[in-house]
This record gives sequence, structure tokens and C-alpha cells, in this order.
Amino acid sequence: MANLHDSLSSKDQLALEKKQLDHESGTLGKFFGTSRNASLNIAGFTIIALTTAGVVVLFFPPKDLKPLEFWRAISPVLMLLLGYLFEKKPNQ
Repeated sequence: MANLHDSLSSKDQLALEKKQLDHESGTLGKFFGTSRNASLNIAGFTIIALTTAGVVVLFFPPKDLKPLEFWRAISPVLMLLLGYLFEKKPNQ
């Protein structure tokens, strides 16, 4: 008996693969990616969000928060996330 993928047209194969990826990734996976890349995408998103918040606080500081205090609070988190993103990984 022939393999199921062999009997499908390329258009049907693509639709089947897309449905399988949608099922594997779930709702948050559609935004952050599949399990292999999700952690990197979440870290990258967090870096962008924190940096954007830091720039906004720098140019439009709230009355009760000094920009330097805010940067002192978020810089360790940013450095941790950058270390995670750029750590040396063994060849896979």
C-alpha cells in the first residue's frame, strides 16, 4: 500500500502539513512559533518590549519615577535575556 503523502497532490500535502503545524503549535504558538524557536522568540519580544518601555520612560518620564531608576531595574533583565539569546550552543 502506498504512503498517504505519495497519493496526495502537492497542494493537499501543503494543506495537511499546515494543519499539522497549526495543531502542534497551538494558539500562542501561532504568535511565538513552534517549540524549537518559541523561547528565543519570547526572549526577543521581551527585549524589544523592555527597551521600548525604557525609551518611552526616558523621553516621557512619569513624575514618580526617574528614568535612571527604571533603567537600573530593567538592565539586569535585558542582560540576562541577551545572554540567553547569544549563548554558545553546540552544533545541532
